[in-house]
Amino acid sequence: MRAGRASGRLGICRSRSNWLLADRSFKRAFAYFDKAGKDALAVAPLVVKANRIATVHRRAPLDLFIVPVMKNGKTVALSVHAGIWTSAALNTAPDQVPRLRQQIASITDSLGFERGSHTGKALLHALTVLPYDMLIGLSEAEVCRLATK
Repeated sequence: MRAGRASGRLGICRSRSNWLLADRSFKRAFAYFDKAGKDALAVAPLVVKANRIATVHRRAPLDLFIVPVMKNGKTVALSVHAGIWTSAALNTAPDQVPRLRQQIASITDSLGFERGSHTGKALLHALTVLPYDMLIGLSEAEVCRLATK
C-alpha cells in the first residue's frame, strides 16, 4: 500500500519486505505507474534490481518485478515479486524468452529492419550479447539506443 504497509508477504518477504528496495525506490515505482494513469498495467511489469544479493543459484542482485494493484483506474498498491534468472534462462536464445522476443520484434520493426537482413541480424546479435536480466529492465528506447550506438 502507499502508506508503506505490506500484506500478503510470501517467500523471502515473509519476515519483512522493505529490505528489497529503499523507501525512495518504492516512491519512484508509484510515480512510474501514476504517470501512466489508467494505462499502468500496460507498462507493467517494472523490472528493477533489488538492494539485496541472492543467496541461491549465484550471488547477484535479486530481480524485482513490480506490478501495480489498480482500483478505479488508480494505482493503490504495488505487487512485488523477487527472484533471480537461472543460468539456463540466461543462456536461452532470446526468441525463446517472451519478453525479449517481443522487445526484439518491436525494436526491429521500429527501426525498419528486416529480421533476416544483415542489419536485422546485427541488431539481434547486439541485443543477445547484453545480459538478459538487465535488458528487460530498460525501456525500448534505452535498449534501442544501446543496440544501435
